[in-house]
Amino acid sequence: MKNFRLLGLLCLFVALLLGCGLPKETAETRTRTVTDELGLRVEVPVRPQRIVTLDIGATENTMLLIGTERLVGVSYFMDDPGICNLFAEAQAVPARVERNIEHIVELHPDLVIASSPIKEEVVTQLMDLGIPVFQIERPTETATIVGNIRALGDLLQEEEKAAALIAAMQADLESVRDAVREVTAVRPPARVLRISMTGPSGGTGTVVDAIIREAGCINVAAEKGLHEGLLSREQFLTSEAEWLMMPTWDFRSAHGVAGLRAKYLADPAIVNVPAVAEENFLYIPDYYTAAQTPYRVFAVVALAEEVYGIRHTSRLEALLPAGTVRRADWRQEATTESVAYNDSL
Repeated sequence: MKNFRLLGLLCLFVALLLGCGLPKETAETRTRTVTDELGLRVEVPVRPQRIVTLDIGATENTMLLIGTERLVGVSYFMDDPGICNLFAEAQAVPARVERNIEHIVELHPDLVIASSPIKEEVVTQLMDLGIPVFQIERPTETATIVGNIRALGDLLQEEEKAAALIAAMQADLESVRDAVREVTAVRPPARVLRISMTGPSGGTGTVVDAIIREAGCINVAAEKGLHEGLLSREQFLTSEAEWLMMPTWDFRSAHGVAGLRAKYLADPAIVNVPAVAEENFLYIPDYYTAAQTPYRVFAVVALAEEVYGIRHTSRLEALLPAGTVRRADWRQEATTESVAYNDSL
């Protein structure tokens, strides 16, 4: 019995000795393997502490889930209120980055999050340096935004927050669909045409096409068979568009979009297009129409409210940072110039 007691004490002593000499494993040092939205398996920290995000979509979706405390670098476009929704909140993040190795490595990140496409060599070099890269998809449809949020929720272990955002997005869109369905039961769907900086656009498969369809409207550009590029002048003149979604943000200069309204009103042929004749110009901001985040919902809501006269109470807004859902008179001409455009990119 005495020998067994001594043996037990010896084993306990050895265990304590070995334990004292080993570093303690923490959530910051442990890793796990996850699958990103491109289907790539990536080994990431269980709780990353120095995160870099390379574009607006990746940045805003990450911020909605974990705030800014663990972000050390974000896209330089986050300083542009004309194209992003969390520009004020992003000021708490110390650095701005571009999609090149030097800018990223200098920040010593333990995780990089980016929306595809990102150059393969950038991903490869970062991974070779031991920096994991988690990629999400650049969305056209709302379903892709939902998939990105769900994936980031798993990556950052914020599944409950992700699920709440997704549920609120879907509830808002369903509410809009129900209201629009009642209106279009007694009148035809509204005919909407997107005007870009260079002319009528927004054909099949584009972000604007998805927004127009989700608002229960007919996308005139898609109806005309457009996918990429612009409608011809003749197609524009025969479009029977009832509403024009005008651009509000120019990546080079506000002069590129300002004055389009006056130009159309002064054109003796274009002025006969119903939307122009009735001055149905909509300035739904590009920070909504170009959003790769839950804020995209507010583009759908704004369009449906304006063209159908419905009123919607948002469930999503309560889950977003206070003051980041901006409202205005969407018929008032408004344009902003990029404050972050880098001509060298």
